[in-house]
Formats: sequence, C-alpha cells, structure tokens
Amino acid sequence: MSRSIGDFDQKHPTGGLTAEPEVRCFRLGPEDSLIVMGSDGLWDACGNEEACGLVRDTVKDPTLCAKRLVTEVLARGR
Repeated sequence: MSRSIGDFDQKHPTGGLTAEPEVRCFRLGPEDSLIVMGSDGLWDACGNEEACGLVRDTVKDPTLCAKRLVTEVLARGR
C-alpha cells in the first residue's frame, strides 16, 4: 500500500520504501500445482513450503485460501 498511496516521508534515496517492486520470473512445470503471490508481510511470517501447505489444506474452498494466509500471519502478530 505504501508504494501505491505515497508515504513520501518514508521514501528516502538511501533506504526505506521504493517504488520499484521486486520481480522474479519462474518457469512453471507439470509438477507445479499452485502459485502463492504475497507481500513481504506474508513472506516475513512464513516460508514457501508453509504457505503452500496452508493453501493445500484450504484448497477445498479456494475463496478461503487468501483469508487463511492472512489469518495465520495475523495470529503470529505480524
């Protein structure tokens, strides 16, 4: 949200927020079953395997996957 709405006081040339997103490209293969896209708030709270595990546990209702991830992160005080 900070990138999209401003927070100019936090954007400093030597650190803080940047308008440049971190982008990574991956080639997906037949063994890949899902993609989890999240911000640093998610990735600071849990790793790739854990996030995928939470989604796999919730995949019976795909609309609840994001809610499950957010709930888990908030429960950890992030």
